[in-house]
Amino acid sequence: MEPAQHPRFGDIRSILQGPPTEEGWQQLCALVGSWEDEAIAEVLLPYAQEHLRRWPDALRVAPKRWVGRARAGQKLSAAWALVRHVDLSRMGLWDEDLRRLA
Repeated sequence: MEPAQHPRFGDIRSILQGPPTEEGWQQLCALVGSWEDEAIAEVLLPYAQEHLRRWPDALRVAPKRWVGRARAGQKLSAAWALVRHVDLSRMGLWDEDLRRLA
């Protein structure tokens, strides 16, 4: 399936064409993070990155569930390429967690 034909692509396009908001970022992460098809990621991520250039980096924080997966040593989604910040302030991380995340 071509990325533009994917049922969620219209939702992603709508978010990216709207104003940059925290809610929009969270919705985008939920949609993009659920895609596992590598072919889709090859087209979707560059498309999203191009549109996210106008979004403030401060909005582009890694979702806690993504950080949790990274902390658990699980495979990271290609969607991490969209993230500009990781907030670790309330995660209760140990030195080993920080080494794994690095």
